Amino acid sequence: MLEVPGFPTTLAALLLVLLLLLVRRGPGHAYPPLRTAPALAGWSSPVHSERWHRVGQQRTPAATGAATPELEIRRADVADIPAIVAIAEQWKLGERPESDLKDRGFLVSDFRSEDYQQLVTASDYCYVAVRAGVIVGFLLAYSQRSLDEIDDPTAEWVATRLDDFVVIKQVAVDPAHAGRGVGRELYLHLIERLRGQGVQLVAAVVDTPPNIRSRAFHRRLGFTEAYSLRHRDGRTRSIWRYSTARASDEVLAAQYEAAVTLYMHEDLLNWDKLRNYLYVTVATMAALGFVLAQTPGETAYDPTTVGIVLCLVGLLTSVGFGVALNSGVAYLAMRKEAVTELEDMYLNREGIRVASRLLRVKPWLRRSPTTWVLRLVPVAGTVIWLGALAYLVTVVSR
Repeated sequence: MLEVPGFPTTLAALLLVLLLLLVRRGPGHAYPPLRTAPALAGWSSPVHSERWHRVGQQRTPAATGAATPELEIRRADVADIPAIVAIAEQWKLGERPESDLKDRGFLVSDFRSEDYQQLVTASDYCYVAVRAGVIVGFLLAYSQRSLDEIDDPTAEWVATRLDDFVVIKQVAVDPAHAGRGVGRELYLHLIERLRGQGVQLVAAVVDTPPNIRSRAFHRRLGFTEAYSLRHRDGRTRSIWRYSTARASDEVLAAQYEAAVTLYMHEDLLNWDKLRNYLYVTVATMAALGFVLAQTPGETAYDPTTVGIVLCLVGLLTSVGFGVALNSGVAYLAMRKEAVTELEDMYLNREGIRVASRLLRVKPWLRRSPTTWVLRLVPVAGTVIWLGALAYLVTVVSR
């Protein structure tokens, strides 16, 4: 009889994990099914959740006591182009290291002074931010009507999907004034100009290399990622949109219910995958134990050869379920992000956080600890099968 050290212990441990999973039935059952949509109250724009006082075309933070000069947003003209070019030059991609790109963001459009002159002249919405008489930032945007005068393949692509939109082509802030809300104020100024017109605001964010700062900036302002396309320069861009029209309560409620339902479905599906993996693994290990318990020469087959085949089956099973579970965890994170974004919109309708409440208090909970169970169990199974296979090949087969 062949002896396999530690095999009964391994089998017992796997059976215990299986029983625990069958009782637990996965964390998805902690969420009851949605029966009715949550009640919605009055609406306000996500970008107006901060407390600001208006002073003509100027804005100052409410009751901060800061001595920072007031910021004025005004229409850009040709005389502002040298200042615009000087600011843009400091954010160009160039040879900047990857760590700097992640920390500060970047611009990929290699515009010259003539390009900025055309944009300022032909565009509908071009603004500069002025503080103490100095231009500290700019925003260049234009409506769909300007496409006849402006060559923009991204906007032309968006025009095949949206009826009425304004493209935010470029926004940049003097690095000396970065982090002081200048970019946000430029966006707020444009949004207020378009408020109630039903126009879609569109911004293209570069994904190769990923512009992490820009993605976070647009998400905070209430933009949502809508499309993805590959530009003729070879770079992938994600298209973010913001509607200046009042969002439909019914549509939001239906989307929230669908998002939570999909999240629950993905969660339960992942735990079903794990249970099925453990079923197959335990059955294969039981077969391996039975085969190795046979005495060589007393059976019509060679126990070692059959044992090696069973180890290969177990190894392939672990790898296959590992890939499936890793994909499932990624999809689960996407579903959770969708729920979180919808709850951000409900906050502006006198709602509260439900599914994403702890995420704001404890960032480490953004990735649920149970997802590591889903990821690591197949990895542990792979290690066990590799060990068993090595043992059979190097020890028993001698």
